[in-house]
Amino acid sequence: MWHFSGYGTEAADCTRLNEMLLTTKAIAEAYAGMDPFFYNLHDLINAVAWNTACDPAWIAGGRELCERLSTQVMSAAWSALGLHQSALSALHPASPAAPGDVEHLIEELDRSQPFAQIEDLSLAIAQFAGALRSRILEMAQTIAADGRALCTANECQDGETLLAYVLSLGDRGCVDDEAFLANVRNWHEDCCGFWRLAMSGDRTEIPRAMITEGDEEMCVGTVTHRLTTGSGQPIAGVFLDCDLGYGHYLPGGESDANGEYRVSFSSRILGYGERFYCAETVTRTLNSRAYNPAAQEWTDADPIVVTFRNLVHSTTVNSSFNSTDNQDGEYFGDTQSTITGSGSNYAGTIYLCTDSCMGTVTRAYNSAGCMSGKCSETTIIEWAEVSGCCIIAGIDTYNRGTP
Repeated sequence: MWHFSGYGTEAADCTRLNEMLLTTKAIAEAYAGMDPFFYNLHDLINAVAWNTACDPAWIAGGRELCERLSTQVMSAAWSALGLHQSALSALHPASPAAPGDVEHLIEELDRSQPFAQIEDLSLAIAQFAGALRSRILEMAQTIAADGRALCTANECQDGETLLAYVLSLGDRGCVDDEAFLANVRNWHEDCCGFWRLAMSGDRTEIPRAMITEGDEEMCVGTVTHRLTTGSGQPIAGVFLDCDLGYGHYLPGGESDANGEYRVSFSSRILGYGERFYCAETVTRTLNSRAYNPAAQEWTDADPIVVTFRNLVHSTTVNSSFNSTDNQDGEYFGDTQSTITGSGSNYAGTIYLCTDSCMGTVTRAYNSAGCMSGKCSETTIIEWAEVSGCCIIAGIDTYNRGTP
């Protein structure tokens, strides 16, 4: 089933059609620079339909009734578009400029796009859109300059708002000058002297003490600070303060020409009073900051968690003893017992680990004879409580844990 909804004519009153064309052209031109313009431009272009014959054989294209009328319609549309562009440019100069003015031009750009599908009007629409985009860029440059000036005057919030708006025009595809947008991005990040402080460490796990000579380097961590503007430009000559908390301060210093300052530290920063209690680790949070006089505020770096770790000291134990027990004058014979096994703990009061925590190396034993597995002054041997049995296990070997 085919359905046709439209209008047409077999006979044309060309004088009347020309009068209608002039009327719609005048109305469209009268609305140049105003929001209803494109509604009236649509009515003007629709005049082409008046000049189309109602002929089923020509449904696809129709026959032109009045010679050159359709060409006149397109010419009138071109002229009206030019007037609309001129009116918009007059209403919205490049300077002064405000976001609301830019948004009006963007709305007109959006309204013009459906007309780009009309073949005889596509070039005119492209020229119209190009002119508006150029004006939007000029207005964006004015707004960006205003925002930067506000930042310089320490009116940070207003300045950042204007610069952020210009950046949003780039995100929306309304401004495509990448070099200009890159500058605006830097201005936005540097508004009112905004700073960035970053820290990086070569190691965040540091052994508490070393056994093997030559491994001292592993006991030292170095942290690098880098102070820059928001856009990444280095800031030199600023004092950087850093600490590990709990009153443990690292030596501060000034940033160099690259905005960098390095400081090294080891577990000694914790002081001799700091005890690990033979625990595996002690953690501290490394913080750093710098004072920004322009913004009158402190700039803090993201903290780094540093772990100070004890070494694991492993032992292998072999011990044996013989005893002769007499009770009530009766001889019970010889009792033999052996202890073998191994154990480990975090480095304590072992002479190899200087500056280590206070503590002992505990061991778990497999034993024969000492049923409790732990021989002390009184030991149960063969289910009998025997006084004076004190077994001291000797350390035959030790194995250094992996730092």
